[in-house]
Amino acid sequence: MAFFNTIFGLSVFYMLIFIGLNLFVAQFLGTCAGVLFNYYNYRRHVFRDTKPSRVRYLMAYAFNYGLGVPSLFIWHKVVGSPYIAGFCSTILVSLVNYFVLKFLVFHKRAA
Repeated sequence: MAFFNTIFGLSVFYMLIFIGLNLFVAQFLGTCAGVLFNYYNYRRHVFRDTKPSRVRYLMAYAFNYGLGVPSLFIWHKVVGSPYIAGFCSTILVSLVNYFVLKFLVFHKRAA
């Protein structure tokens, strides 16, 4: 499921780049769409036996976005292509985000 969420976010980013939006505007809008989509999917499918914290979830994505902006900037400088830069940045940030969500946002429910 985490893979599917990553593909969704990357697809939104690619579509926005394709229609001509600025790299960082596309990243911001893609992140906003991804936050909503991922919350539903993580809560229902990945961490279904946990109790989510909405505040920690939003803070995790703020951290995720804060990590993603410089990552995208650096990758774009290195590879030049917004599509490849978006892919590389997304993979890095998604891995970090998974563990942030797992350990800081979605806690095991008390029995």
